[in-house]
Amino acid sequence: MEGFDKEKAPDSALVAFDADSGKLVREYPLPRNPEAYQPPSACDDLTLAPDGSVLVNDTEHTRVFVLRPDGEDLEVLVDVPELGRPQGIAVSDDGRTAYVSNYRRVMAVDMASRRVREVPAPADVPLNGIDGLAFDRGTLLAVQNGIEPHRVVRLTLSADGARIVKGRILEMNNPLFDEPTLGVAANGAFYYVADSQGGKFLKSPDGVPESEQREVVVLKVPLEAPGEPRRRSARPGR
Repeated sequence: MEGFDKEKAPDSALVAFDADSGKLVREYPLPRNPEAYQPPSACDDLTLAPDGSVLVNDTEHTRVFVLRPDGEDLEVLVDVPELGRPQGIAVSDDGRTAYVSNYRRVMAVDMASRRVREVPAPADVPLNGIDGLAFDRGTLLAVQNGIEPHRVVRLTLSADGARIVKGRILEMNNPLFDEPTLGVAANGAFYYVADSQGGKFLKSPDGVPESEQREVVVLKVPLEAPGEPRRRSARPGR
């Protein structure tokens, strides 16, 4: 961001709120490496694992953190160069694998061994430009805002989850799109932010006037079982 000084920026933190009262419960700062200079951490995405653990990406570094259900602090799950700058993150239904996108490819993290490997895909299934990522019944739901036109895709995994076998566009060129970003699969649909307007904020060091900001639009894509015909996105409630 123009005019932004990383050295003076605070670190990101995972923040917990009481769902009923809205009160702040606790903050979990993303720790730095005390033995080396690093720019401030930056949480780009998070997800819940089936066991209740929270996984958090640090997009300024090559790290993924985890907060265990009984944990007091964030711990490093993996910190390897292969992760690049982590963007989206999702966990398989069995909790064994975390999938991480980094704008160039998708990586898989074995939750037990912490081994990291690339998830290959067919040549006609581009994986670049993926921001948001979610898991649904053996598939990855990805928001690609780093390629044109922006799109939401469904990536079908092999039975063992080791590779992507095919891709399918769920939504593309929607007139409501303005830097679509993150989403979540719930209640038979994929809900995602369609117009984060992120480009405006990145270009404006002093912020964007409220008069130039639009109300954020969340769209949903119905999620039929893999292989069924798709239906078009709509605003939640429609």
